[in-house]
Formats: sequence, structure tokens, C-alpha cells
Amino acid sequence: YEAIRRVFAKGDPASWPVNLAPSDLGLGPYDFAAGETRSAWSFDRGLGGWRSLMNTGNLRAEEGAMRFRTETDDAAVTVRTSGFNANDWAFLVLEMQLDGAVPAGSEGQLYWTPKGGQESEAASVRFPLKTDNGLHTYRIRLDAIPAWTGELQSLRYDPCAAENIQVAVHAFRFETN
Repeated sequence: YEAIRRVFAKGDPASWPVNLAPSDLGLGPYDFAAGETRSAWSFDRGLGGWRSLMNTGNLRAEEGAMRFRTETDDAAVTVRTSGFNANDWAFLVLEMQLDGAVPAGSEGQLYWTPKGGQESEAASVRFPLKTDNGLHTYRIRLDAIPAWTGELQSLRYDPCAAENIQVAVHAFRFETN
């Protein structure tokens, strides 16, 4: 505080008030409880922290699913993870339905951000999608990917690379085997 005040403050320094921190007043420390560590989302009681990252329309939890519409061919949702350790999980199991003209050969993609790191292609996995507008269960192996390790700070899910697709994710969970 003093360094900033010396640069920007005006007037006689002798007339400036004393800087006090919360600990000077017997307050704090301000420890916040860690968020709930989750490894599964069913969407029966809301989005569970999932939010739109980009190019999604009408994101909501409805009829036991996270639902949204892709507005472009680069739509994504994200969730912060607290205390989630990738080393504890080998697979992502995803129950999802895509309604619309998803091109044959399309892929979904999961990104993860290591604690203190950044999102990258190396910290992601792509998987082939079924494009028949049906509800499908995808089981994606993660533990063979070198970047799938340590504590993660967030997940990002790109359901497909197509616009105007109605996405319904009924379950998003991690499993050990």
C-alpha cells in the first residue's frame, strides 16, 4: 500500500492515514471452504456448476439432462473442478444425444486444465460420435494420455463441430475401470 500511495497520493505524507490490514484489526484469515469435489454429474438437480464457455444457446438442466444448442461449429461448456485428481480416474463415461445434422466422421472433445496450467490440445482427447440422433453411451479412455495427470482446475467439453445441434448430456462421469 505504501509504495502505491507514495507514487499516486497527493498532499503531506504526515497527514495520510495509517494503512491497516484485516489482521491488524483482529479479522481473518479469510479461508474459504474448498468447493465440492465431483467426479459425476447427472443433471437431475441443475447444471452442477457447468456453464457456457462459448457459442451455446439456451443452456439449462431439463428432464435429467444438460441441454443446449450449438450456435456455431465451435461450441463448448465448462466446469471448474476443485480437488479433482486425474490420476484417480481412467475413463470418462458420457451419455449424450445429438439431434440435428451432425456430419459423419464428427468428433467430440474433452479438454482439461491442470492446476496452475493452461488449456491445450495436448491436454485433450477426441472421440468419434454416432450421428444417428440417438442416445448413446461413450466410454473414453483417459489414463493412456500422458497429460491426464495431477490436480485439474477445470474441464471443457466440445460436443461436436457442427452448428444448430440440440445437445442433451444425460450423464458425465469418471470411472476407475
